[in-house]
Amino acid sequence: MIEVILDPTISLNPAVKISDVNETINITGINRNSLIGCDYFNNLINPQKVKAVYQYAVVNGCVTDAPLTLHRKNGKLTIFHNKITPF
Repeated sequence: MIEVILDPTISLNPAVKISDVNETINITGINRNSLIGCDYFNNLINPQKVKAVYQYAVVNGCVTDAPLTLHRKNGKLTIFHNKITPF
């Protein structure tokens, strides 16, 4: 079986640092290697909302279609819909 994911995918470690991203993360304008090791919450607008969504996913197992806003390198904002599944 081969799974193809065209959406930006971000993996987080237990410290909520970005541990891996796929190539479609280029929508941020930040290269992949620069994102790895960064605090996930610092790349998003309204970090408190993001932390609440993340905590909900950890406690309840999953969050789907959570709209979040990402800072892009060029200063523009990008709204995207998160699916958070802890494993």
